[in-house]
Amino acid sequence: MSRLTGRLRRTWAALSTGERVVLAAWAMIAAQLVLRGWAVAGSWFYADDFIFLGKVARGEATTEWLFEPHNIHLMPLGLWLTKLVGSVGAFSWGAAAVEILVLQLLASLACWWMLRTFFGDRPGVLVPLGAFLFLPMSFPTVVWWAAVVNQLPHQAALYACLAAHVIYLRERRRWALVMATVLFALALGSYTKGLLVPVLLVLVAVLYFAEGGLLRRPWRALVGYWQAWTAYGVVAAGYLAVYLTTVPGTGRPDPKVLAETVDLSLTTSLAPSILGGPWVWSSLNQVGGVGPRLFVDTPTSLVALSWLVLGMLALVVVLRRRRAWFALLVLAVYALASAVLVGAGRAGDFGVASASLELRYFADLSGVVALCLGLATLPVRGAVGSSEPRTPVVLDLHVERRWVAAGLAVVLAGSLWSSWTYARPWHDAVQMPQEQWVANASEALTEEPVDIPDTTVPDTVLWGAGFPGNLVSRLLSPLGDRVRVVDSGTDLRMLDAEGHLRPAAIADLPRTKPGPDGQCGYSITESTEIEIVPVLDFDFWLTISYLAGQDGRMTVSAGRTEVEVPVERGLHTAYVRTQGAYDSVTITPDEGTTLCVDNMNVGFLTPLAGSEEEQ
Repeated sequence: MSRLTGRLRRTWAALSTGERVVLAAWAMIAAQLVLRGWAVAGSWFYADDFIFLGKVARGEATTEWLFEPHNIHLMPLGLWLTKLVGSVGAFSWGAAAVEILVLQLLASLACWWMLRTFFGDRPGVLVPLGAFLFLPMSFPTVVWWAAVVNQLPHQAALYACLAAHVIYLRERRRWALVMATVLFALALGSYTKGLLVPVLLVLVAVLYFAEGGLLRRPWRALVGYWQAWTAYGVVAAGYLAVYLTTVPGTGRPDPKVLAETVDLSLTTSLAPSILGGPWVWSSLNQVGGVGPRLFVDTPTSLVALSWLVLGMLALVVVLRRRRAWFALLVLAVYALASAVLVGAGRAGDFGVASASLELRYFADLSGVVALCLGLATLPVRGAVGSSEPRTPVVLDLHVERRWVAAGLAVVLAGSLWSSWTYARPWHDAVQMPQEQWVANASEALTEEPVDIPDTTVPDTVLWGAGFPGNLVSRLLSPLGDRVRVVDSGTDLRMLDAEGHLRPAAIADLPRTKPGPDGQCGYSITESTEIEIVPVLDFDFWLTISYLAGQDGRMTVSAGRTEVEVPVERGLHTAYVRTQGAYDSVTITPDEGTTLCVDNMNVGFLTPLAGSEEEQ
């Protein structure tokens, strides 16, 4: 053991500083993948994931579908990534997990490339890299697959685009400009926030690669790098043209919503997350109080303390290093633009609190924070001017390395705590019942061929906002022919809240008065119209309890619905999905078929509790 240790020490000592930095960076990236791999392994498909998988299973994942908006997102690259996983097999979380970790690796490598392109392989670059890798700001993107497929490709494209852009600014390499343009297009194809990429590209060019005062720099950057702005502008204009004509509800945003989103995002979400927060999460108004999504719930005192700490650190850096405030400007402008974009889109449709306090909408800021941390403390390679020590010294403040290390350790510990507490609900079967429900449903529908009504799944699996994706026929479509849904039938069973088959029933009171034929109720040998309590114009289920002396068929007419239903000898219940308003039901049995109809119910189907043997 001692020989091995000695050999490793000699090998490490023989490495250059740059080589040591590269090895340390790789080790840090590997550690991040282990942490996030643990988070991903315990998660499963959730919410929008089922909509994507259903589209793929039903053959609807066409080229045209890739360019259809999802909610307010135009995300062809993300939808293509869902198609890859959906094509592997029914509900293959293993395939999704591999895709997530590969995308996370690409995003981490892109951030590392960005940092070393800006600052070189120097030890100081490991702190910004660690900020990207371990701050919980981007952690919510890895446990939810639907968020992953647009967030992580966008991050990878954003950071790599910045790296290629800087190479072009520094060396005027044409291939770098082409690469940056392609990566910008990929960022736009992943996530709407790709529109903010030019904000960073312009700021970097103006502040670090243009000469003159602040008033002359924008003009010199515009003229000096006109080819880049032309290429980026063409891509952005094309995307905007497609987005504005494709995505509905892209009208003028509400100024009040914008102001509230900016205020809540920047004051409550951003500062704590830069220091390893939020430390405390809440579920806000999840369906039934249950759900894995968590939102920033940092106590006001810690929010204030976070701003105080960040303000002091920023002041110290600005007083000790020239042009360090450039980095603060880059971060402030991008954070503000990010909050405005979220306020103009997500907040208007889903609420200010939901948009401002869910960190996944600001996950791309993790890499921007890392970049700005480097811009504030390190010189940019090849830049006209960048961060450098002030001479003469304005603030002669000496801080021992052990205190710096202790501070970084506290931030890392807080980050790990925030990440762990965020992942717990995604590993909890109570708050994530989808996997067990699908497993139970799959087993129930495999035992024997069975027809089931096409009802909605429980809200805990996919809430009503996902309609029609929350219909059994759509959510379970990856199971293929094992799912046979019907709009009518006899003695139907349905899936309950746990995914087990139970007899279907309607909880409402009967809609018919007692029939005139004594114990037979309504004796039907020919077409008979039976009055019922009026039904509104809505999709309801109609149940008809009957006694038949022989097998046969009957035609049921109600509202706009007319359907033929099999009749089975004995005591049974017929089920029919009806449409339209009606106040009577007409039953027409086949010739020679006699029915005794007891009562009829109209309403929503619910599974009877208990086992089928108990019914």
